[in-house]
Amino acid sequence: MGGETLMVEIIAEFGCNWNTIQDFRMMVLFCKELGIKYIKLQMWKPEQAPKEVRHMYIGKGRAKYMFNFAKRLGIELFFSVMYPEAVDICEKIGVNYYKIRYIDRNNHSLYRKVKKTSKILFISVDNEGLPGTLYNNLFIYHPNRVIALRVVPHYPATFEEYNPNYYMIGYSDHTPDFQLYNHAKKDSVFIEMHLCLDKKKCFEGKWSKELREIREVLDNG
Repeated sequence: MGGETLMVEIIAEFGCNWNTIQDFRMMVLFCKELGIKYIKLQMWKPEQAPKEVRHMYIGKGRAKYMFNFAKRLGIELFFSVMYPEAVDICEKIGVNYYKIRYIDRNNHSLYRKVKKTSKILFISVDNEGLPGTLYNNLFIYHPNRVIALRVVPHYPATFEEYNPNYYMIGYSDHTPDFQLYNHAKKDSVFIEMHLCLDKKKCFEGKWSKELREIREVLDNG
């Protein structure tokens, strides 16, 4: 299936599901096979994360390796940046996209750092729309740089909670199945999905899809 054009672009959220660098490489190669063009990871400080996932901390050296590994395969890898200095790391390695989490939706210091880069920015928004001055400034002054992804800000979420009757350009999917994907592929542009190799062995398994499941769904149209 390599190189196939998808009906909706999947952003493969590896999150805290890539326990080892070997797992990361395997997941990237799987994405390449499936025709997935975007991979996202999380860039946090160790103290911002639970102890169980701190071995997946991504500093400058690891970020550069991961970015270049994906780039060689023609995949855009980028990060949810969770502290301002993470933007500096991303700029040094050459990322082309950024993500701001729902929980950071009014983090002005983080926004100012990303704004200076002139890169495309994905932002998670809830069913209430775009509250706060940060969102207003983003969409009024930088409409061509901002892509909103609807999210239900808890884990796991259900399809119904996403209010699927309301059109959205993209979704940040926290559901454990493919209902939201099947809805999004009709007319949306992006869907960010938590992916893994084995749900039973990953931190975010309850709201993730296994890559082999993605293959079956894509094979079946």
